[in-house]
Amino acid sequence: MSTTTKDRPLPPPVAGAASWEEPNWLPTGTGLDWLDDLRSKHIEAVIEWRTAVAHVVDFESSLDQRNRAWRRAVRDAVAAGEAPPPREADDAVELAEREVAREDAVASRDGLSRVVVELLAELRTADNRRALEPHLQAAGVDLRVALRDGPGALLAATRAKLEGQLQRLGAGPAFPDVSDPSNARFTDEEEGNNAIVS
Repeated sequence: MSTTTKDRPLPPPVAGAASWEEPNWLPTGTGLDWLDDLRSKHIEAVIEWRTAVAHVVDFESSLDQRNRAWRRAVRDAVAAGEAPPPREADDAVELAEREVAREDAVASRDGLSRVVVELLAELRTADNRRALEPHLQAAGVDLRVALRDGPGALLAATRAKLEGQLQRLGAGPAFPDVSDPSNARFTDEEEGNNAIVS
């Protein structure tokens, strides 16, 4: 889905994005001007986040292509009995650029999170809630649950339900808690090289 807001195109979706990180999280066509304003604010924050993530993806892809080309040139030179070409890239600069891009993506997601919390507070006011009520069914279950329990509550409830069912079956934990250090699969160095921007 590629839409635009004002003059800004919507960057590509981010894999694994939560429902509140999607541009269609708030309902459209309600006739509520205040909701349209909140929706625009939300979409702007989504665009900022997606743009930052796209920058990380593009940077990593470009870096990978340059490194692959250099390795290929080294192999070709060695196979031809010539001296390998010098590496043009500076590892320290590349690392710094990578860290800045990832920090920007994290900061923009934090900004999106703040916007979502502000929107939920606005939607929960008595007058706005009454005005929104007729449109909630069309808005989707994620928004309805988020209004009641906060963003991400539906996913947490679904996870708890599935884990409960698996426990009753004696299957053990199905979803490791990735924030638990005992579930770490990478060393600190590997984690820095393989981190996924969320």
